[in-house]
Formats: sequence, C-alpha cells, structure tokens
Amino acid sequence: RRDYESLEQAVRERFPSTPIHWAYTSSMVRKSLAATGVLVESPCECLERLYATGVDVVLQPLLVTPGQEFENLLRLEGPTCESLRLARPLACLCRAAGIL
Repeated sequence: RRDYESLEQAVRERFPSTPIHWAYTSSMVRKSLAATGVLVESPCECLERLYATGVDVVLQPLLVTPGQEFENLLRLEGPTCESLRLARPLACLCRAAGIL
C-alpha cells in the first residue's frame, strides 16, 4: 500500500487538479482489504460511479504485463467511446519509453 501511496503522491504533484480514484481488479485483494476495513471498488463499480457524474475517465492499470486482467479491462465499456481511455500496462509503457 505504501508504494501505491507514493505513486498517488507523484501523480497528484504532476496533475494537481485531476481527481484520482482507486479500483482493484483482483476480487481476492478487495476481499482481503475489506477484512481489514478498507473498502475498494472493482474497476466496473468505479467506472459506473464515475460515468454517472458525466466525466471522461483515463484508466492507468498498475498491471506489469498485459495478461488476463488487462484483457478484462479492455472489455469494459462506457456510455461513449470517448468516456474511457485505457492506458497500457507498466511494462509496455517502460518499453515504449526505452526503459526496458
């Protein structure tokens, strides 16, 4: 969780007026967090809530590689094609930036 907090702080510094919402693809992680009193939405739940407010969404998965969970994210749909922009997993971004 500490790593996520560091990442969130960096994003907030870079994009101070952009709201950040967390969602977890793994139901096991959501259940584990719920057992400790931390309630986290699934991507679908979070997107439904955000779409109801009429905002466009940029989804940056913290997945390292494009596997099954990323494939599931690709199937998420919003009210319009412009409503959701899905960024690539981290390894893809690093490779594109010449880091890997």
